[in-house]
Amino acid sequence: MTPKQDQSEDGRRSCCVVDGCGESALAEAGAVARRGRPRKGTSGLVTERIVAVATELFLERGFAETNMDAVAARAGSSKRTLYARFASKDALFEAVILKFLRERLTEMQLTIRRDDGLEETLISAGERLLEGAMTPEVIRLHRLMACEGENFPELARTVNEQAWTQFRLFVADVLQQASVRYNEPFEDCEWLATRFFGMMVEPYFRRATLGLQPAEVTDEMRTDVHRSVQLFLKGSRGLSVSV
Repeated sequence: MTPKQDQSEDGRRSCCVVDGCGESALAEAGAVARRGRPRKGTSGLVTERIVAVATELFLERGFAETNMDAVAARAGSSKRTLYARFASKDALFEAVILKFLRERLTEMQLTIRRDDGLEETLISAGERLLEGAMTPEVIRLHRLMACEGENFPELARTVNEQAWTQFRLFVADVLQQASVRYNEPFEDCEWLATRFFGMMVEPYFRRATLGLQPAEVTDEMRTDVHRSVQLFLKGSRGLSVSV
């Protein structure tokens, strides 16, 4: 779908609609007067609905083929309400990306077992990370970010700092605590956590992003997580930063 400008009889631009969505756009325009402003106490729900709908559209159509008219129409919201919350499509896109990643990372961290011993904790972390990354939604999101990264350099940095760095710091904290609790001589835990992430996810995530394998976790991958954790621990114990 591509945006087109709807022209009035005197040739002036009157509104922007999306090819194939004329009826939805007209229904939205006619519904604005009935909806008016959100009722008191529902503003947060309206914003959540807009972000949820925008997430669907960005993942379905990509950034270029998604416009604010389509978001408002599917969300059942007026354009005034939409723009009052997000000044532009760029701002809405950033909100979608950050909310999506934060929710996924929070879900992963809440399900990681941390009291079953070091190896079991790292296996749990590796499995949750793999399960969180190897989904169709995350793969499409990564492709979308790769396509639009040059246009959103600040967003790319924010995603790196607030998303993947968050999980890396969690793994570093697990290693740091283990160095005390289990008398493990780990050094430079943040560096080790970065290597951990690469071992657990990178090969499969890269192949799925390129379309070389399905975005799903297999029994073979879970076995690889167990073996990779063992290899990680053997290589990490006693590793000196001066090596």
